[in-house]
Amino acid sequence: MTYGLAGVDLLHFWEVTAAFIISIAALFVTLFLIHRRFKRMRPLTVTLVSSALLIALVANPSSARLYQAISASYSSTVNAIHQTESGKQLNFDELFVVRPIERPSTLKNLVYIYAEGLDRRFFDSEAFHDLLPALVELEQSAVSYKNVSSSSGTGWTIGGIVGSQCGIPLWTPSGEGNLLAGYGSFLPLARCLGDELASHGYDLRFIQGATLDFAGKGNFFNDHGFAQVLGKEQLTEPGEPLSGWGRFDEFTFATARQHLNDLQEGDDPFGLFLLTLDTHPPSGYPSPSCGRSRIDTQMLDTLRCADQMLASFIRDILESESAENTMVVLSSDHPMMPNELSDQLSGLRGTNTFMIWNGKQESISDDIAHRAATTLDIGATVAAALGFQTDRLGLGVNLSSSEPTLVEEAGSLHEMNGALRAWAPIFRQLWMENDPARSRIRLADGGAYVEVGAQRLRTPVVFDFDRNGDFRGVYFGTTTAWFTQLLAQGDSPAYVGPCANIHSILFKPAGDLDVEGTCLSYRSPDGDLYFQHIIEGDVFSVRHNPQAILTDNLQEFAELRVGFYLENKTIPEAYAQSTSPVHGIDFHISSTGYGQPEPTQLIVGSSAAIPLRHRGLNIVSVDETGGAELIGSIDTCGPQLDQPTIRDFWRREQSTETLLVVVHDSAQCGNDIDWAVDNLPLDGLRSIEFRQPYIAVISEDHVKEFKGVRGHPLLVRLSHADQVTH
Repeated sequence: MTYGLAGVDLLHFWEVTAAFIISIAALFVTLFLIHRRFKRMRPLTVTLVSSALLIALVANPSSARLYQAISASYSSTVNAIHQTESGKQLNFDELFVVRPIERPSTLKNLVYIYAEGLDRRFFDSEAFHDLLPALVELEQSAVSYKNVSSSSGTGWTIGGIVGSQCGIPLWTPSGEGNLLAGYGSFLPLARCLGDELASHGYDLRFIQGATLDFAGKGNFFNDHGFAQVLGKEQLTEPGEPLSGWGRFDEFTFATARQHLNDLQEGDDPFGLFLLTLDTHPPSGYPSPSCGRSRIDTQMLDTLRCADQMLASFIRDILESESAENTMVVLSSDHPMMPNELSDQLSGLRGTNTFMIWNGKQESISDDIAHRAATTLDIGATVAAALGFQTDRLGLGVNLSSSEPTLVEEAGSLHEMNGALRAWAPIFRQLWMENDPARSRIRLADGGAYVEVGAQRLRTPVVFDFDRNGDFRGVYFGTTTAWFTQLLAQGDSPAYVGPCANIHSILFKPAGDLDVEGTCLSYRSPDGDLYFQHIIEGDVFSVRHNPQAILTDNLQEFAELRVGFYLENKTIPEAYAQSTSPVHGIDFHISSTGYGQPEPTQLIVGSSAAIPLRHRGLNIVSVDETGGAELIGSIDTCGPQLDQPTIRDFWRREQSTETLLVVVHDSAQCGNDIDWAVDNLPLDGLRSIEFRQPYIAVISEDHVKEFKGVRGHPLLVRLSHADQVTH
């Protein structure tokens, strides 16, 4: 039982359940007969035989899992029942369905296109006149659901994919929605659309232009029924131009056509899934064959070109010989994120595109087309449209059925999201069956992974335990930042990874610890810090290793470092304070890389924080009164195209006297960024590394640069306060 039975409708496994019960009965009959037949057998022998049979039964994993499933099916826990603000009770055990879908007489082929951020607002004729003419025309022959919102846990690409295929939101133990490649198995206890289709013989393939490792998309599809999973690394041809995110869509569609031809020549039913990329914010990445109007924004030009490419691909399928036996789905992975069209999009409700072309299927009524739904309902609707006998998948329902959707049950999207947040611990359990606080953990693959039961976690990794020692999740990515922050909060986290990383954060320059290899470091619930070397094959606990306690000197030094972090939200090496305020006003500026606990932002005096969340360079102008405004950004990881340079902003805003340049996420992605610097004396920026924080202050008489430590927020305070030393 790889996936366990939690959430399963046991009536659909009556044969297995009955066989299990019969086995128990047979066991006791056997024990009774042994007792009758061998009355003169020594009592010790009878006891040993009986014990062996009982141990075999109890040790069988299916016994425990069947017991857990029965318990979950016939009991209501605090986590399972949520009461909405309006007083309605929602029972997870009744709403969540995981059971095999019944096979139709004919298996139809499926082509599913996830269009990056292409939500229904772009079909609004008043806001975007004739922006998507080809898709608007094609929509007339489709079944189109026009009120599909993104619930909590589905509002970004991998969240939208999981929500639409598994009927659940993507709540991770880490809370880092795009750092999921650290899991060796992606939602191993979930049952998704790909699992169901594969069980009925479908040849499933997924194609995208981005790297598969990002957000763990490759792992998700590989672990849920897909035979071929292809991305940037597998598909890019020598000399092929690339955008900042990967392959352009024109090349992705060319690859998809090749695979479609191959699949159509085969004997098996197939599912071909695509994810587009060109319309990624903030400005879009138009394919080389797309024309530029030189009038509209780059994003508008990209959307117009995407309209033609999508429609051409869909039309080719609908006009092919296999059209009658092939269903086509077009959906947005999520509503469009902030971009250069945000002003036009504001005020419009961002619901998802969801269209189905299914041979001669009749259109649906307006009531069904506009019924309240979410991304979670897409998988069940697609399965039913293919002919499978099911109206539910996970928490989702078939939108053409009479079953109420979860948002209808809850009464509003707000109430539904409240329930999903309350059920988050249940969703997180789909990642790991074993609680690390109560499990033995094994270091594997030369320290590259740790194994917790059946789940493998890529190192470095931080296990998040609260101050009582209860497990809350794991963190990948900027692990030392998370570890230090959790320590500063008074929690009891555990770190497994390179010794040098944790030594440089907590103990440098105080200790003479061996920093070679892999180490375990953690704080026990009683407040003591531990540091222990581990090697491949070691089986250890992240909660109890008394021989690894640190000396009092190192304990005190580490606590001083943690105290600094608590006060300043970063480590001393990533903190700078200047006694030169901007126009006499105190400025607090932070620059963070991707996945860090602190935001990239600017605080002027005692005013509210100004978020600086654009990837690359955020440009802020400061006037003579100290008033600050985010005036633009430069995505130095994207194509240069018509992007401005820092000098362009400086010329435009010279009257303000001061310009701030603040990096968010990363300004360096392996490409030359000299064009963005444009001969300004910013040598630190020219030599910046991938995801290294950076802040610059530019004025008429001087330029001051600050570079941070990768993996930790860079904090710069420009004020009259005395210089901080550390």
